[in-house]
Amino acid sequence: MAYRFVFESPPHLKHDIFYFYFSKVLTKEDINQLTQKVTSTLEKEGSTSVIHIWDCTTMSRFDFSAKSLWEKILKENSKRIDSVYLISDKKFIQLAAKIMSVIVNFKLIILDSIDDIPAHIADNLPADMRMTEESILNE
Repeated sequence: MAYRFVFESPPHLKHDIFYFYFSKVLTKEDINQLTQKVTSTLEKEGSTSVIHIWDCTTMSRFDFSAKSLWEKILKENSKRIDSVYLISDKKFIQLAAKIMSVIVNFKLIILDSIDDIPAHIADNLPADMRMTEESILNE
């Protein structure tokens, strides 16, 4: 498993928050598993407006098939996406996200560090949000 998904629904924000941590290499298998979790959460929670946080700080690459499938899933849920905060200093990941944002039509905010997430969003995330390779492997 090369990802982690966390759902938060802060009562005083008009948006739910989906936090995704993608580590090392993102595969189509990862996206298939993640899609099931996201779909289940959307159905269970009835989320209509979601802020995505994609933490790609340790991602080194992704399979093209994973990117294509992720793009398809985003298209299917595009009306529910308020904005996407991408956390990565890697130019190829930023470029891939920019292309997706144009194709899927969502607002993309690129940040170099998780510390740059706006306070009104960061304050509503769990304290253990900062993922590490060890925490991913131990889940």
